[in-house]
Amino acid sequence: MEHNCSNTQVFGFVQIVKVLTLLISLLVLSGCGVKSGNEFLDMPENIIDPNDNSGLGDQPLGEIPDRTLDDVTVRGRPYIDQSLGYNVIRTDLNTALRGVSLSLDGGDPYGSLPSNIPTPEQMDLLVSEYGFNTLHVYLEGDAEQNPDPVGVNEALADQLVTLTRDAKMYLMITMGNNGENGAIHSMEKTLAFWELYGAKYKDETHVIYEAHNEPVTGINGNWTSEDWERQAQMYETIRGVAPDTMILLG
Repeated sequence: MEHNCSNTQVFGFVQIVKVLTLLISLLVLSGCGVKSGNEFLDMPENIIDPNDNSGLGDQPLGEIPDRTLDDVTVRGRPYIDQSLGYNVIRTDLNTALRGVSLSLDGGDPYGSLPSNIPTPEQMDLLVSEYGFNTLHVYLEGDAEQNPDPVGVNEALADQLVTLTRDAKMYLMITMGNNGENGAIHSMEKTLAFWELYGAKYKDETHVIYEAHNEPVTGINGNWTSEDWERQAQMYETIRGVAPDTMILLG
């Protein structure tokens, strides 16, 4: 009986080894010679890839070979790259936008978060330690529960424009909705928001405008003709005061 038990244990061990060997082989094969077309997303623009031996002819980081973040004083306007067969927003260094969000609209729900501004040291850490290049800000709130008038955070916005400019980051500002996602509570307030801020920062090449945070709930199929009309109205308002700034819709 002991002999049979021992044989069974050995057989089981051999089977486990075979399975592990097969799995390792599959993992190795899956990484060989496969390119997703999104290699430029793999590495932040300020972090060097130690395994990159490709030279100037093939740049897996997606950067412009003769420019780095050290060559930039203020970030240039981002652009839309269609070379992959679909639209990708790229920075002035030909890299992807990578960032974090900051809420200045009062939080979710309204009044739950103070409006704290990062320090210059914290901004530098976002770039140097985390590889971020974008700060996405819910600047003010469009919600039934939010009584604040347009312009309540204008002074804070001025600070953020300066902080991000000095940190060589992009600033993406939008109208938040304090957790009332999937709706535009007031088009009048939203358009007034863009008449103010759209015009004020139109010449700041590192500033990006997002028309409204989560204006419709869920999938594209939930959008109505009225929703699309509102998008067009916001776009026309922003473009009327900021002819060159990138505008994000949807």
